Amino acid sequence: MLKRTSKLREGNEWIRVVNAIRKKIGEKEFTDALQKREQLNQHLLKVLNLQNQLSYEESKKLIYDLFKDEVPLQFGNIQSIIVKEKQEGGYAFYIEEDGKQKEIFPVWIPNTAVKNVTQYLISIDEYEQLQNMLRGEQEDDEESDKKLNFTFYDIVKDAYNQKASDIHISYSNDGTYRVGFRIDGILIEQNKYIMQERDGLTLIRSIKNEATKYTKGRFNADKSFIPQDARIVYDNIGGFGLDLRLVFIPNGTLEKEMAVARLLERKVLKEPDFKKMGYFDDIVDILDEVSLMANGLVIVSGQTGSGKSTLLNNIITGIPITRKVNTAEDPIEYLIMKPNVVQHQVYIPPANDDDRANKIMGFKELAKAFKRADPDVVLIGETRKDPELIETLIEMSEAGQLVFTTVHIASAFGIYTALENAFGMEKDVSIPIIKLSVNQSLSRKLCPYCKKRDKENTNRKKLSEIKSRIRFIHKKKLEEFLDSETETYVSGGGCEHCHNGYIGRVPVYEYLYPTVEFREWLSEKNRTPIAIEKKACEEGLGKNKLTTFIENMESGLVDTNPENINKILL
Repeated sequence: MLKRTSKLREGNEWIRVVNAIRKKIGEKEFTDALQKREQLNQHLLKVLNLQNQLSYEESKKLIYDLFKDEVPLQFGNIQSIIVKEKQEGGYAFYIEEDGKQKEIFPVWIPNTAVKNVTQYLISIDEYEQLQNMLRGEQEDDEESDKKLNFTFYDIVKDAYNQKASDIHISYSNDGTYRVGFRIDGILIEQNKYIMQERDGLTLIRSIKNEATKYTKGRFNADKSFIPQDARIVYDNIGGFGLDLRLVFIPNGTLEKEMAVARLLERKVLKEPDFKKMGYFDDIVDILDEVSLMANGLVIVSGQTGSGKSTLLNNIITGIPITRKVNTAEDPIEYLIMKPNVVQHQVYIPPANDDDRANKIMGFKELAKAFKRADPDVVLIGETRKDPELIETLIEMSEAGQLVFTTVHIASAFGIYTALENAFGMEKDVSIPIIKLSVNQSLSRKLCPYCKKRDKENTNRKKLSEIKSRIRFIHKKKLEEFLDSETETYVSGGGCEHCHNGYIGRVPVYEYLYPTVEFREWLSEKNRTPIAIEKKACEEGLGKNKLTTFIENMESGLVDTNPENINKILL
């Protein structure tokens, strides 16, 4: 059997590889990677891959070029390896070539002492996958009854301490279950939680059993053949407790199941601080104005996890105490400590409740109730495709309530088309009542401790390169930036304070704040989102994400890393 991955052979061959890596990526980057290796307690090759300095494929080629003339060496991949158990114990490895099975020796780094068999070069990640698979088979043979030395609570607490937003527990093709934490938008695998398949399934079953104590409605822990949502609450994590939103999804054969948990820390809001949150003065002034309006509809849109609820809750917190506010939320993420704000948790009773129909308190039911409760302001956590809910929102917006809500769309300027196509709200209805449309994404912030000046002008070069492909029509800010000499920053690669040079996230937003005249222009003909963006930005009634992104870059907060380019600009 192969040696355990915890004792990977790193002799003279590894020293040669290290020197080659140092030469390839440069002394400064190499030193940074060594420091990051100590922080993460991971192998150097894994750190280099994680930081996009040297991918697994690039490291394989580097290693191959170093040793190809010394030992019988062949590029490989884990999918091609055939494993056979030997009678005397251990395993033999083969690959198919010309219809025959050829014996090979899988390695992530060649052994120069082995000359009699072809060494099959796979990446260190694939090597560990093979190790885990073989270790699992050996434990099965021995009927191992070892129990996991961690619980789901331990995983959650670890994720919370690392400031993760989500936990992913997923099955892998190598026969293991793996745990990843999404931190600042990036999924980072947690090697300490690698489990054999049966242990992973046992963990998920225990999570589902625990969820039955907190989940109301249709959830059934014994069902593993359909996707299900659930929740768990840990009151002793965080200052005011941690609410976990869970989803369980079976695979195509219904033999395995994955789980994803969103971490929603309960927080107390007393006063908003939009500038501290990353919003510029222009929209802060607009939010202050909007919160005083008598009626209308304010929509915040964006992908899941883009900070929509955080923004809305902060707006609600700033509403004067002379105005009564009712909210419908699922879940209540922020406890608003204002006497004029009454928060309501959506409630869906169990399917076996004989009086279920009369007990349902979803967004629709709460919205209809609010209409009769004389509020000044209403927050509906999410607008869904329900004709009654849409009709109620329209009635409240027209009749004297200021209504805040969220939708999942991609543009502040496409709000009218989206509401018509997805929710059946015709434009002659939406144009008069929409007071403000905001759409946002979250971008990883550069670490203030290790970011470095963009001496190579990487940011300008990248934006100039993709200029013609940027999806926004209004590019005045981009043109000004490309012609200027404003100093910007790029990732420093990582330090003890951050993950790979980034820490926290900042909103990259766009908005449309229409005037009466602008609404009249909208009503004249069927305006496209591009036409709306162009006119709004030119007349100072809106701003697109391209402009906000460049303002954040000029402030030293973001750079043109691939995630930002693909997620926000293209």
